[in-house]
Amino acid sequence: MSVTPPSPAGRRAAPKRRARSKRRHTVATVITATAATLCMITALGVAFTVRQLDNGINTFANGDAALGDDRPDKVDADTPEEPLNILLVGSDANNPDNGARSDTTIIMHLSGDREFAYGVSLPRDALVNRPECLAADGTDVPGESMVMFNTAYSEGGALCTQKTVESLTDIRIDATIEMDFGGFEEMVDAIDGVEICLTEPIRASRYNKALPKEGTFTANGEEALIYVRERHQLSINGDVGRMKRQQAFLASMANKVVSAQTLTNPARVYNFVKAVIDSMTITKGYNDINKLADIAGGFNGIGLDNINFLTVPNEEYSEDRNRLVWTDEADDLWTLIREDKPLTSEFLTGAIGAEEGGGSVNTGEPSASPSSPGSTATDPSTTATDTPTDSDPTDDEEFDPDEFAASNGLC
Repeated sequence: MSVTPPSPAGRRAAPKRRARSKRRHTVATVITATAATLCMITALGVAFTVRQLDNGINTFANGDAALGDDRPDKVDADTPEEPLNILLVGSDANNPDNGARSDTTIIMHLSGDREFAYGVSLPRDALVNRPECLAADGTDVPGESMVMFNTAYSEGGALCTQKTVESLTDIRIDATIEMDFGGFEEMVDAIDGVEICLTEPIRASRYNKALPKEGTFTANGEEALIYVRERHQLSINGDVGRMKRQQAFLASMANKVVSAQTLTNPARVYNFVKAVIDSMTITKGYNDINKLADIAGGFNGIGLDNINFLTVPNEEYSEDRNRLVWTDEADDLWTLIREDKPLTSEFLTGAIGAEEGGGSVNTGEPSASPSSPGSTATDPSTTATDTPTDSDPTDDEEFDPDEFAASNGLC
């Protein structure tokens, strides 16, 4: 059963946006969702070149026990392949100074007809009802009401995060992938950097290193890590803006990885996949290179303009302006995922697409799947100090791309 905290009334209006034309690119092997996880999924498509790395894939020790028996059922789908829901968790699991923390969590949905995919970011500062969990060491983690979402990871690890997501959304998660940001720099450097755009230089602070650049440039691994972690200077809405910039980064990385300069370079591919595998822990049963490569084979028909990243509909919590709650519209989004439907215009508006380097804001026009009848197509602190605001506009709100970019720290 889904458990979603009550959301306060009142929605912000945002203003009308210009449409942007799209280019379709064939995706040979990629689909992704966090800085780290995008790399992992892309690695699947080229896994046949690095089968000798198969034994290096780590799995969760207590998967079945941690998730329990009371899990959502998966909806039967009349599609060529099985729809997949993959939970992507980016963590600082090896941070000796601050302990294990999760700042990035994304539900990645891959359609059964392999015609579209989208990732939904879950804000770490959102207040949710966390179920009872079993931690990796076998200890019980009591459930709590109206606690920050990322306490699921800090208290019980990645599988407690999965159980919390399943409880809140009633979505059956097929696999959870945890990526340690300790290997993030190596992943980015393996593909010779990723294009980003900074509206202003990032100043050094107790939360992050400095990045004294501005405008559009190709970021190396160290620069990319500074960019995806920054949440205090570039946007007025703190962690919400950071999620949008992470989505823009993932979209840009997808664009870079599927280009010929990456996929036709064997050394680059090998180094990239090795960096991913060294930092990845995955659900048991999905840690076989052959199986992962078979899944990746289904991505051939997806175009980059059919890969989008968005944030779960949310708003400021009435009793604490530094916290978020999911709005009622989140239930509509979970229904689309459960029923394997493309995003509607309500959710496409303001989503970040992968068809251009650096990412691009979606026009809100659905891209229908021909096989889907009836479809319409780190900050090291775990305490929020920023005032969050709505991230993605809905279909009844006007949208101004310049205002959207300014509020989220995008160019």
